Amino acid sequence: MIIKHNNPLKNFYVNKIKPQLQQALADIRHPSTHPHTTALSMALGIFIGIFIPMGLQIWTLTLLLLVMRFNILITTVVTFISNPFTILPIYYSGIFIGEMILNMPFPWQYFDKFIEDPKLDYLVNFGSEGAVVFLSGLFVLGIIAASVTYLLSFRLAIFLQHKAKTVLEQG
Repeated sequence: MIIKHNNPLKNFYVNKIKPQLQQALADIRHPSTHPHTTALSMALGIFIGIFIPMGLQIWTLTLLLLVMRFNILITTVVTFISNPFTILPIYYSGIFIGEMILNMPFPWQYFDKFIEDPKLDYLVNFGSEGAVVFLSGLFVLGIIAASVTYLLSFRLAIFLQHKAKTVLEQG
């Protein structure tokens, strides 16, 4: 049903944006999609939130949306696992894991300078070895976290679908 308003911006919101938001919220409350899609959306959001630097995450989601099917709302919300409060523990964990799996030292002196005063010069000083250790650790951490998230959210999605179906049958 198309509603006409005098304001074209309001028309666009009421007829295009609002129905999509309502459908996205309905999918979260009563997931009608396959549990695999919900679990994949959660796992993808975790992986992107850990591995892709903040600021590039939404662009990455946009590019991925062109080639695969997932719930953009769930995935976007889950990418907020990396935020100003959690980014340092995530980065430190990534560096620690990278050092362990590659058996290479990380140039901590440049990292400390970068954290104190984030300038591109300090970031460049990490060098290729520091970048390899850092990115390898974040990649492994992202894969592990995404795998666990997929398994847990798949089970949760199945449970919620079963519960919603039971409520509909009883009511």
